[in-house]
Amino acid sequence: MDAKAAVAQAKEYVSILFADEGISDVYLEEIFFGQQDTEEWKVTIGFNRSSSRERARNPVVEAISPPREREYKVVVINDLDGRIVSVTDRFFPESD
Repeated sequence: MDAKAAVAQAKEYVSILFADEGISDVYLEEIFFGQQDTEEWKVTIGFNRSSSRERARNPVVEAISPPREREYKVVVINDLDGRIVSVTDRFFPESD
């Protein structure tokens, strides 16, 4: 598996896994291969998730709601068989 295939698989998996949660703007954020002597891809995917307020489809509520914050998931993929090993949260330090 090459980097492009790992990214495509991670994006597709996250899109399917969180499909019923109204995610959008699914993008690659980071990618690493073979950290700590493993044959695994670690692909960080960022996306926006709509809140329950946005799902209400009330234009007034949507207008005064705070902007959606970006969420990040690390998808670990086994390089040898393409199996998804895990999906975990990724937090970035807040910048001033």
